Amino acid sequence: MSYEELMNEYKETLNKYNKTLNQYTEALNKYNETKNEYKETIIENENLRLENNNLKRLLFGVKREYTPQKAQEETSIQCSLFDDELKELDEEIQKQIEENVEEVTVYKKKKSKERKSGIKKSELKNIEIEVKEYDINKEERCPVCDGELKEVSKEVVRQEIKYIPGKFVLTNYVQYTYKCKECGGKNSDNASFVFMKTRVPKPVITHSFASPSLATEVIYQKYYIGVPLYRQEKMWDDRGLVLPRNMMANWNIKISEYYFNKICEL
Repeated sequence: MSYEELMNEYKETLNKYNKTLNQYTEALNKYNETKNEYKETIIENENLRLENNNLKRLLFGVKREYTPQKAQEETSIQCSLFDDELKELDEEIQKQIEENVEEVTVYKKKKSKERKSGIKKSELKNIEIEVKEYDINKEERCPVCDGELKEVSKEVVRQEIKYIPGKFVLTNYVQYTYKCKECGGKNSDNASFVFMKTRVPKPVITHSFASPSLATEVIYQKYYIGVPLYRQEKMWDDRGLVLPRNMMANWNIKISEYYFNKICEL
């Protein structure tokens, strides 16, 4: 074999070696990339697992867990399945979780006692009592022997609660005016007449027929029971009194300005 043939064969072998080396380099680069992606995937999965366990512990488990000393020693002896970097990352995540752990106190709701239907006698103690007695005529006698009857006992057969609706009363405040008989006369030192009027209680709201009881009922219905003014307007109309909602609103404003502001300023 000549020298030129040997050189050509050497060059071909060198080219094949270079191609093989390039393929190996590319494969090694791909391997390194895959290895890095694998590590990142493991770290992400571990983070998700720790976060999932933390959420489960916060929602369903004990709010703060304590690992026994023996279990810690056993876990420290075991080999780690991941690299040292993953182990350090796991420790950092555990520290962050322990710093963000909150203690939550759970209170069990006590079972409410079942309320029996009906009204207790103690709840009726503040109600006015009216007694209706039904007795026989004193002239009645025994239907068998026509003998005289004698009272033996009496008992309450039943009880009922009456509701007496409120009524409206129109109060006219009459003021008397008196005149002095002496003043303004011929023999009086005072030439002008003197008049004196009786004192009349001041109204709750000037130039209004609102009484303290009526205004109190409107405010009570509006702010305590929560009845809007348009429903109160219909309610008062059903009872026979025309009270427009704008008038009731004006009452609330005026009363709060005249009386309640002074209480707030104390």
